Amino acid sequence: MRTPHVALIRGLYHFRIRIPSCLCKRFGRVELKRSLATTDRAAAQRRGLRLSQAALALFDAVRRDAQLESGAIATMVRAFFALPLDAPDATFIAAGRNAVGDGASAEPSDHIASPPLPHPAIAGDTWRDVLEALDDPLVGGARPLTLLRDLLRVEIEAALRAVGCAPTEFRGQSDVLGERGPVGFAPEAGRPQPATSCGVPPAGLGPKAGQDVAALAEAVITEKRLPAKMAEKYRSAARAFIDVIGSKPVWLCTEDDVLNFKDTLLDAPARFNTQHKFASIREAAADNRQRRDARAADARQPKPLPTLSTKTINANYLSPLRQIFAYAAANRATPSKINAAATVRALGVGGESKRHKVDKRLPFAHDDLRTLFNSPLFVGALSPKRLHGAGTHLEAGWRFWLPLGMYLMGLRPNEMGQAEVGAVVVELGWPCLRVTPDAADEDGEEDRSDVKKRVKTVAGERTLPIHPELLRLGFLDLVEAQRSRGASRILGDWRPGCDGTYSMTSSKVFNRVGGYLDRIGIKSQRHALYSLRHNYKNTLRRSGVFPDQQNLLMGHEDASVAAIYGSRELSAGLIQAVIDLDLDGITLDHIPARFPGPTRTFRVRTRTVTIGGTVSITKALPSSG
Repeated sequence: MRTPHVALIRGLYHFRIRIPSCLCKRFGRVELKRSLATTDRAAAQRRGLRLSQAALALFDAVRRDAQLESGAIATMVRAFFALPLDAPDATFIAAGRNAVGDGASAEPSDHIASPPLPHPAIAGDTWRDVLEALDDPLVGGARPLTLLRDLLRVEIEAALRAVGCAPTEFRGQSDVLGERGPVGFAPEAGRPQPATSCGVPPAGLGPKAGQDVAALAEAVITEKRLPAKMAEKYRSAARAFIDVIGSKPVWLCTEDDVLNFKDTLLDAPARFNTQHKFASIREAAADNRQRRDARAADARQPKPLPTLSTKTINANYLSPLRQIFAYAAANRATPSKINAAATVRALGVGGESKRHKVDKRLPFAHDDLRTLFNSPLFVGALSPKRLHGAGTHLEAGWRFWLPLGMYLMGLRPNEMGQAEVGAVVVELGWPCLRVTPDAADEDGEEDRSDVKKRVKTVAGERTLPIHPELLRLGFLDLVEAQRSRGASRILGDWRPGCDGTYSMTSSKVFNRVGGYLDRIGIKSQRHALYSLRHNYKNTLRRSGVFPDQQNLLMGHEDASVAAIYGSRELSAGLIQAVIDLDLDGITLDHIPARFPGPTRTFRVRTRTVTIGGTVSITKALPSSG
């Protein structure tokens, strides 16, 4: 017989139950899903029935209390995901069970036929009010201990896990329900539990010693003024660490905790919370270990899921954690100045980090550049949503301009995405683009865009000459069209990703598997959209541009002593060098102009550049005077 809400997914049983449609908005999700951590059908059925009972009771509790806030509902959901699968009394939401006497077995209630209601004598009361009812041994004919367990099990369980206290420490009510705390409360096997008592920090520690890793992460974000994308990386690392180790003051964290965290990360599958929908990284790692053990015992079992790469572990988890512990040591939040995470790293092949050996980007080869600029995106596509197929549609949005801006001007994706119409100015007789974190338009108005502008480094603030080919393709006419519409950004159709950056969107369009570069056959592990900036660097070298001018155009810091002297201002000679860049035989004149405009003529030193249907560059002869 099929057990409701239990499904076999990739060789492992999972529990999935759909949240009633009337409650989806309050829960902020459409289903509850968690692994049953078993390949045995009988065990999955038992665990599925327990979780079904708890889930239905959770729905009833939320449905009955219309005033329940979203934060409280989220806490109850976290308590559901923390329920032990094989505890003797695993139903922590007893509103979803029949009231039974001590020693009797619990049977699931029929939630569809007759949803259980709280006893009228205590309906709407708080848990403290219910505790007072213990004085009356026969409240409405029901045993008060059963009522207390029925109404308060989830609240107590969720609160205990949220505040990180032992069962006997809940809100100062020491040993209310017995020496072992609430009936049925049992820590999940294998999960690190918070200390029974946080204790008193040693003398000499600062006020931050009592804070956990999540609170310190927020302090680091505030003091460093980290951008949104980096801040979310720190928060994610802190949440993952607390999920694995448990919430406790930072002064109690040790290097063993960090090593345990790293070992869990090494077992965790990639995209565990997006593609595989695990509730936590700890659950994802346990699920993958179960798969690995099952595969080792029986080769017919499914393979374990691909795990996080060492680059991801080091960059997204361990590196932020090192910064958090370093901040703790510097602010006297730990007993010593030693950083607990300083030496912990995930190692790649041969005991070395993969970051510098494998993942260094390379410029595109000559043939790959020809393939890119002769592809449908530039010469004609099927439609705006089918840019990889040849057709008659001439794409004129950000997807068209981004690769050209990176190849011809060395712009970063975020720099192009946030560029405003007021940032296009004429310097020394040539159209230029100012790259600044807070640019103002020509009328002096401040940036009113929703996304905070930023540059990667201080050197990223620079003024770049616009390449003649971009002018031929109609870049200036695009700017004027956006200005006439009242738009603030040049590429107004480009929306930032969920992390607030434009690079996230561009990476999904161009770099992912099945993205544009993959479809035209030039994507590889070491070749991505950012490779075009490497091509631009090669172009500058090939054209004889001086190293300090290369750094200026690329937005790179120059650490040499010579860089201290002089200024980084744009010069006529640098504009002339950009006009004369040697593209090594890569021609772009076959690409149709997207915004045809009037013929324009610009003069810089000895160069006269006429831009219309083509680019004509003439060099004035020196006077014989």
